Amino acid sequence: MNKWSVVGDRVFINEVKNSKFFQQDLGESFFSLDTSEKKLRNKSFSTWYYKQTNSLIFKQGKIGNITFYLDYYLQKSIVGFFLESKEDTHQYAIDFDVNEIQNYEIDTWLGNKLQQVDSEVYESENKENQKEGTENIDQGDPEKVFNNPGEVSFKDLQAYYRKYKKNQK
Repeated sequence: MNKWSVVGDRVFINEVKNSKFFQQDLGESFFSLDTSEKKLRNKSFSTWYYKQTNSLIFKQGKIGNITFYLDYYLQKSIVGFFLESKEDTHQYAIDFDVNEIQNYEIDTWLGNKLQQVDSEVYESENKENQKEGTENIDQGDPEKVFNNPGEVSFKDLQAYYRKYKKNQK
């Protein structure tokens, strides 16, 4: 399961707070307290977002492994989904309608949108793997299933199953 950072406006965040699974978490300050100079924290989503958009966001809470941030300066009714540690390549903006969220309830609406975004991530990563040929690096050994069953890995079972399906055709 992917970890997501979700950025929305006040209207969206208020709807998220209606979820029975929402846990409030106001996070930490934007600035590092290590020195007397004000420096943005390294390795935080808030800092990355600020560098990209020049807008400060405020952590509001989380639902499971999804962290929600409030951006007061969003002009449109959109929600930004950012995949943790891959924010540069996996950014998704989804329009939202408050009436739609209220009809479905926030948990159902959010589940549907995350399912869509997760499938897009899965498809794009599969395409990248096929282009780079990384899928062929560790395919496993189908003969291990019979020759050395004590050391069979999941990749070996997958390779055996692929070979079995080819032979059945």
